Amino acid sequence: SPARALDLVRHWGALDAVAQTPDLVVRGIALHQEHSLSLWDALIVQAALDARCHELLSEDMQHGRRFGELEIRNPFIATAAHEPNTVGYRAERRGKRPRP
Repeated sequence: SPARALDLVRHWGALDAVAQTPDLVVRGIALHQEHSLSLWDALIVQAALDARCHELLSEDMQHGRRFGELEIRNPFIATAAHEPNTVGYRAERRGKRPRP
């Protein structure tokens, strides 16, 4: 309904948004060229950097990849699967084999 649409637009208007500017697009293209990202992913990453985000959720980009303070996280992957085995890691660091 028109009333519901108006409520949604008001809600959307109150949110912080990154303005699409020629400068953002130029910097996004630079990210695309420097980091082998698709153009669209590079524009998303650049917008997240401009918004000073620390985390960007994406199932398409490399989980754990960093761009300065920004880290790409896949929300569909369990965190434990990406954490190092700290027991084995510590043993390897001491020159010992990790326990099975």
